[in-house]
Amino acid sequence: MRKSIVLLAAMALVVAWAVPAAAFWEEGMDFKMHYPQLPDATPTGWDVLSSGLCEAPVCRVADDFQCTETGWVKDIHFWGSWKDDMVGVIDHFRLEIYTNDASGPFSQPGQMIWWYDWPFDPAHVIPFQAAGEGWWDPCTPEVIPDNHGLYYQYNIYLPQA
Repeated sequence: MRKSIVLLAAMALVVAWAVPAAAFWEEGMDFKMHYPQLPDATPTGWDVLSSGLCEAPVCRVADDFQCTETGWVKDIHFWGSWKDDMVGVIDHFRLEIYTNDASGPFSQPGQMIWWYDWPFDPAHVIPFQAAGEGWWDPCTPEVIPDNHGLYYQYNIYLPQA
């Protein structure tokens, strides 16, 4: 079965700008947000199911980010993994950007202002070794410590249009 990944903005996310398209993003490279949020690849790190297969809103992964400059967002980089290191098939990623609704005690998505369906390209995925990260499925809610040893950097390059 093919999976479509729904992504509001990833928990481990980098929004880049004015950088020639690189094969990947690494610490020290330019970015266009308040700070890059890198994955915790240690046993204290946890990955959360965010495939969009569960209809509950809790199964979407999101993150707040604040751009530090105006201009075109050229690429988005985020990290993910697979339960038990069993790699599945991805058709595309759905990226959505929302205004911030700060009316309640917690920040939450307001109005959607942009979306993009990025056709998956395996050439833009880089595997990394992890040290036994945990796995959490908020839809079931299944929790598995020390579940997988790989995580992946997904690199999305956005068209100027």
